[in-house]
Amino acid sequence: MYAVDYQLLMAWPARQAGSAVVLPLPAGWIGITTTAEIGRAACSHPVLGDSCGPVLAIPGETVQWIFLAEAGSAPLAASVAPPGVGFLRPPHEVPLPPTETGYGRVRWANPPITDQRWLPTSASVLVAIGEVLKPLRYAGSRAIVNFS
Repeated sequence: MYAVDYQLLMAWPARQAGSAVVLPLPAGWIGITTTAEIGRAACSHPVLGDSCGPVLAIPGETVQWIFLAEAGSAPLAASVAPPGVGFLRPPHEVPLPPTETGYGRVRWANPPITDQRWLPTSASVLVAIGEVLKPLRYAGSRAIVNFS
């Protein structure tokens, strides 16, 4: 796919950046990053229903998953993120398939559905991730966070 395909099929503001296809995160969107292992388990969690929305798999030394979600009205701070979870906010650009990185090709862990142009809420993604991490409750310099 090329940027124009994402524009036409999904109405996303994708653009070509050389041989890469990138998505500048629009206002109201957020990228929630985590490891593939946590992402896979969160994607199948019942709180996300039949679909966890579009999720990118970014190759690297470890594969990172990026959940594309609606940002919602509550500001999300890194200090409240579960361990191993990060946030990407506008105007951050995320690579889209078929972009090649130094570690391999970006792919869809869960592809977008062209006739369902919705995104899950950031809250539902974080609840699913929190449920996956619940057995690994953490403490330390940050307060214990309960995602239930």
